[in-house]
Amino acid sequence: MPVASVPTVSVIMPSYNHARFIPSAITSILDQTFFDLELIIVDDGSADDSVDVIKTFVDSRIRTVFSETNQGAAAATNKAVSLARGTYVALCNSDDRWAKNKLDVQLSIFKNQPDLAAVFSDVAWIDSQGAPLDPSNPSFSNVFQQENRNRHQWLHDLLLGGNCLCHPSILIKRDALNHAGPYDNRFRQLPDLEKWIALVQFGEIFVSPEKLIEFRIHESNTSAANPDTNRRTVNEFRLIVRDAFYKMSADNFAASFGLKAPPLVSETHLKIEKALFLIAHRGAFEHFFREAGLDLMHELLASDDAQRLLSDKYGYNVNTFYSDMGASSPWIVDPKRSVGADIDLTTIPTRHLANQVMKRGLEFMEAKLKRSPK
Repeated sequence: MPVASVPTVSVIMPSYNHARFIPSAITSILDQTFFDLELIIVDDGSADDSVDVIKTFVDSRIRTVFSETNQGAAAATNKAVSLARGTYVALCNSDDRWAKNKLDVQLSIFKNQPDLAAVFSDVAWIDSQGAPLDPSNPSFSNVFQQENRNRHQWLHDLLLGGNCLCHPSILIKRDALNHAGPYDNRFRQLPDLEKWIALVQFGEIFVSPEKLIEFRIHESNTSAANPDTNRRTVNEFRLIVRDAFYKMSADNFAASFGLKAPPLVSETHLKIEKALFLIAHRGAFEHFFREAGLDLMHELLASDDAQRLLSDKYGYNVNTFYSDMGASSPWIVDPKRSVGADIDLTTIPTRHLANQVMKRGLEFMEAKLKRSPK
């Protein structure tokens, strides 16, 4: 069957060191029941045989880019997106596989709900050999089983609960993908979460309950659990939360998180609502929210107009800020967890606090040097 000069769907596939997995990924796309597609593979400087493996596939629908150096997954994805010509764009990781009818199912959903910006799906989990994983393993196996909701509810839940949308399951209108902006290559773990937060601020999405992709779990997954990955994920989420709230429009904030003193009368009023929400939030990662809120409130209190608005509408003043600043700190998670920490940091007189922190830092370095091999 011939392919139209401008295909309906552009499938993008960033590739990096997945020579043993990429044949099944490519085959699962070329074998789709929906034929009118192009497959854009961007190999991001693989050090294994990925490029040679990719070159064994001969199909007029395949377009390839082979980078000499590794730029990062988000950069490779952005390159593929820039080459996409289809009305819709889908992404397949080079170590995953698609169900044969994935595109047909999702395009049918678009046909019935033409105002949607994107369609996601649930996943089936497989191991490095392609065998199904036990339904209870991994422990997060139900993370992509999501009830559908409106975009403001999605915005609320993504920011307060984290990512629950499967990136390689997406089929998205190319115009919507471009509107949401490029993937941020400064993020290794969560560039997709930042993208979804941007997306639901203007477009509705839908999650199909069908398991339309096979998501492979193996030791070299970008998301494979290890201390560096976990720390990086937490740090990236903190930055994403802060930037999302700071940049969010009045309409999206009000509809997703509510207002304490409506209606909004100015940009300063919006910033106050955001700061108070962030400071008051309780739950997972509440330290991120509080830190972002205190930073914003610190900025606001430099303005006489903001101080008047805070006092008149919320009964909030600089003394309230002092209290909020003293309530907790993300930098003292466990006051006693430090080398030589026989004194709780929160009980040390302020005038001695800096010296005590420096002393513990020196003790830590000395202990580390003693443990180092000669």
